[in-house]
Amino acid sequence: MGIRILTGIIQPTKRNGMATIEFGPHRVTGDADGVELEEIGDPGNFLQRPGKILSMREFCVEDKSTSEGGNEEDWFRINDYDWTINHLKVG
Repeated sequence: MGIRILTGIIQPTKRNGMATIEFGPHRVTGDADGVELEEIGDPGNFLQRPGKILSMREFCVEDKSTSEGGNEEDWFRINDYDWTINHLKVG
């Protein structure tokens, strides 16, 4: 098998949730929709776990005054939880 690259955007459907990026066929399941999903290269299944890059593209932060006069802090994180030759689960 030659080089195969899967790209796309995960668009969450819940505030907190988990999504699975399936490699064959290339799709997103769970608490998100797949947008602009593309495949480049040879078709077929991966023979070993593929490399991965996860990043946040867009997020919103609201700065709210608390009753004590301070500000609320919001933290955002995207992690992978299950990474095999067939899928990558993120949340």
